[in-house]
Formats: sequence, structure tokens, C-alpha cells
Amino acid sequence: MSHPLLSNLAKKYSIPRLVACSSLGFSEKDKRLAEKQNVFAYELRLDLLYEKYKEEMEPIVNKNIHILRNEHLIFTVRSIKEGGKFQGKVKEKEDLYQKYLPYTFALDIEIRELPKMKNFIQEAKSKDKIIIGSYHNFSTVPSLKFLKDLVQKGKKLGADIVKIAVYADDPLQLVPMMELQKGEKSVALSLMTMGNTALLSRTIFAIYGSIWTYASLGKPTAPNQPTCKKIIECAKTYFASKLDT
Repeated sequence: MSHPLLSNLAKKYSIPRLVACSSLGFSEKDKRLAEKQNVFAYELRLDLLYEKYKEEMEPIVNKNIHILRNEHLIFTVRSIKEGGKFQGKVKEKEDLYQKYLPYTFALDIEIRELPKMKNFIQEAKSKDKIIIGSYHNFSTVPSLKFLKDLVQKGKKLGADIVKIAVYADDPLQLVPMMELQKGEKSVALSLMTMGNTALLSRTIFAIYGSIWTYASLGKPTAPNQPTCKKIIECAKTYFASKLDT
């Protein structure tokens, strides 16, 4: 793991390391709940917050920053092309990331947009921010070759973590992702599926090598996204020997 924060994180937090997701931000109650469920970071989906609140988004985000002031915050502005709600230009997205950079632990930027934010990414990394290069496929699991090429592309473009979320209803479809995680050692990965295998994949990958995985505290932000509670229960039931005691 090239980024020092990732090495420290892996030592400090036990598996499965969870990022809590919410479409509308977090409350004090959410935070108390998350603290009991192995959550170490929180994802703020600025694209979903803007769709809901429009011009009133800023005070909502500021409230979340205050509630989560001592926590790890991941800021995401997901484009509509990859399942999000953001329809603006890349520069507008960059401006949003820039606005909240001081409060950021990590930024989730789609791999296909990394080349367009090269200067901003360099600035963020100079301030010790983690760059997550992400890819989403809501219909299938691509080939192992495609996945390997994607990881190398993300790494080359400055990603500290490559996040891949794909769609799979059949457990056999997980094989390319499992092979990718087993063989890839040059960059940190966060692998997961959506669909009927979401709980299984997120638990397995988080136990066997993914730096972290994503789960909801309530309403999911992706198809079949499991709750943090479900992942912890699954891990304790089927992978107890792998967990820290």
C-alpha cells in the first residue's frame, strides 16, 4: 500500500472495515449506530444530496461535517453515467471536491475522469488525501483481463485505491473478482458486487483483502446494498476464524 494512511488504517481497524453509506447524510443517531458496527468512515454522496436539497445542500453538508468532525469522511460526486445523479461538467465536479477538500479523508473519482482532474489530484495528494479511482457496472461482471487493465489504468492515473462495483446475481460470477483480488498486490483494492451476491461478495472481499467495503445504515445507495449490521453478522457466522478477537 503506497499511501501511508492506508498502511496505518489496515493496522488500526479490524476486518471487515466498513464505510457507511447514506443517500441523505448522517445524524447523531446514525453515528452512534455506526460506532457499534465496525464503521471507520462515512461516505457523503454530494450528487444525491444536491438532487434532494439543491441550493440548500451546503448547510446540510456542513451539518454532516460537524456531526462527523472526528471521523474519516469520503466525498463522492457520482456521475449519472455510473449510477449517480450528477449531470454537470467535470470542472463543476472538481469545484465541489475542492470546496470540501479540507474535510476530506478520501475522494472517490471515477477512473474515466481521473485524466481530466490531473492537476487537482496532484493538489489533493500533496495534502495527504487518498484518491479512490472507481468503476461501476450495473449489468455484469467484466472479464478478468478488463478488470486487470482497469486496475493498472487507475493506478497509473494516481489512484491510491481502485474501487470496483459490478453486478452479479450468481455466485459463480464472482470468480473474476476473486482472481483479481488474489493476484493484485501493487495497489489497494475495494471490490464488491451489487445484485443478489452483494452481501456475500462484500463480506468475502472485505475479509480476504479488500481495504474496505461499503454498506448502508438504512436505505441502500446501490442495488441490494447490504447494511453494516448484515455484513458483520455474515462475517461472524461464516468467517469467525478470520476475525480479530
